[in-house]
Amino acid sequence: MKPFNQIELTKKVINELKYNHQFSKNKPKSAERINTLIDTVKMFDDMLLSKYKTDALDRLIYALIFEWLTMFEVVQGKPIPIRLMVNEIDLDLKYHSDYKKKQVMELLKSHTISNLIEKNELKDWDLKYPPYEILLDNLVKTLKRDLQWIKL
Repeated sequence: MKPFNQIELTKKVINELKYNHQFSKNKPKSAERINTLIDTVKMFDDMLLSKYKTDALDRLIYALIFEWLTMFEVVQGKPIPIRLMVNEIDLDLKYHSDYKKKQVMELLKSHTISNLIEKNELKDWDLKYPPYEILLDNLVKTLKRDLQWIKL
């Protein structure tokens, strides 16, 4: 996808709509639609030019660092595994999200089986997992909707 090209195409459509506006039977509604498109294109253009940013990615990276430091008990004076930590976070950021989603789903499936074994219910299990993929997709969409963009 080439966002700048799409923005330019949309600007051309807006210009055509502006021209057609003079022949519109419902000028207020037509003007409202054109203005909505103009505002949307401007917002995307500004985002691509870094006039806005979200610090969600920064917060997530700090959360990963925090989790690594906690896991290695740094607060108890144990050595900080900088190289390992940086390499693992780098790998997390390089792989496509589908890969990470599959990792999470496999972890949840293992958790399901462990719970069934612990409760001695594995023999009664119908080999159907809960809809983890749907649940994860909905969770990610919900979290992404709540991201806040700020003007720089």
